Amino acid sequence: MPILKKRLFLFLLLTSFLGAAAGQAANPFADVEPDHWSYRAVKELVDAGLVDDYSNSMLQKNRRIARYALAQLAGQAIYRIGEATPEQKPLIRRLAAEYRTDLERMGAPPMFEEENSALPATAVRENDIKESASGAKNIKISGFLQTENSYGQRYNPQDPDHEYELEMRLKIEKKISEKLSYTHEIQTKTYFDDYSAAANDNLGYEYPSGNREKVYTRQAYLTWRPNENSGAQAGKFAVWLAGGLLADDYVKGALLDFKTKDHLRFIFLASRYSANADWPGMAVVGDGAGGYTLKRGTTDRNVWYAGASKRFGAADVGVHYLSADSSFVANEHSAIYAATVDAQWQKIDWSLGYAQNVEADDDNELYKLQMAKNFGKDSLILQYWRSEQNINLPVEHGNHTAFWTDTYSARGLRGLRVIYVFKFNDNLLLETFYGRYKSLVRKEDAAKYGFAATVAF
Repeated sequence: MPILKKRLFLFLLLTSFLGAAAGQAANPFADVEPDHWSYRAVKELVDAGLVDDYSNSMLQKNRRIARYALAQLAGQAIYRIGEATPEQKPLIRRLAAEYRTDLERMGAPPMFEEENSALPATAVRENDIKESASGAKNIKISGFLQTENSYGQRYNPQDPDHEYELEMRLKIEKKISEKLSYTHEIQTKTYFDDYSAAANDNLGYEYPSGNREKVYTRQAYLTWRPNENSGAQAGKFAVWLAGGLLADDYVKGALLDFKTKDHLRFIFLASRYSANADWPGMAVVGDGAGGYTLKRGTTDRNVWYAGASKRFGAADVGVHYLSADSSFVANEHSAIYAATVDAQWQKIDWSLGYAQNVEADDDNELYKLQMAKNFGKDSLILQYWRSEQNINLPVEHGNHTAFWTDTYSARGLRGLRVIYVFKFNDNLLLETFYGRYKSLVRKEDAAKYGFAATVAF
């Protein structure tokens, strides 16, 4: 074959080969193999919930898929890039470049702007809108209005038998990013009996101290949660430690919470408990004759906590340590060790707790037993509580069997309380309770009963 004909033949052969290869690459019916990077990328976005694979079959079974079908799924990711995480966005931009021609052939609108060829025009505009309005996006507002009435006897004969309060809380939660959020909660309380009003700055009452109730910030904190098994909080936030056995209050500080692969959970808290400016940071001061008054404390206290828990079958078992440089009613250091068990048995939820302040030599223990049973939406709760006089908890604790003030002034109480909860719907709750408690110091007993109605929104 002459040299010229040979060169022409090779040129035509090469052109035919390149044309076939180009046609294969542009062929919308060509198969994409499971090991192709774009196949794996789209599957990753489907698993993350950014892309909707309604058939949920081809990708999950790792079978090859027609290019046009994969391009449709990639198109979803491209137009949802504003919802993607920072880690997902580079992957979506690469998919946009890979399937640009395919999507344009399907009749999609112009996909790219010259100044940003990695993003579709609509996605660019949508992203700009989301960024400009980010302050009003991803906000959740909730709260409740509650009235609580309690009746009974107190040890101080000058105190009223009836305590009546009205409380409102409003919480605003803002999602800053996929891992970071901010929570702010405001609270106000109005007391309608003079004794409690005087002790709690009640709105509308004048007292020698000039105290008046005011709206204040109950919680204000940042939450960082890098994954479902770990997180951290920093700021002013409420704590419920050891199921309320050790703490049911709010502090200022930082909390770390994480789980291991074998479902062992750890919680660490380093905080400061305010005593002089924020309700209910008050101290109980005795008058030397068996009576007492409530005074605002003047010294904040540092509070530390470490806890670990693990589930064994139907039971959650926890060990806890709580320490502070002073307690709620004493200036002595507190170092409290505790153990808790929460389990379900015979269709009843059981909760047991034991704590001991090792800084005190005697009368330094705390016991709790609670049983709860559901009846449809309603529930019945029985509580037994024994708090000895030298347990010296550094913050307010939950599940009181007595009046709040008696819990700290008598310093040594045991009691039994029955609570019945009527849940009419998700927004309306009524709790009724009756309890008898006895002083471990004076050998006197008393009763307390009342109700609380809550409207949530």
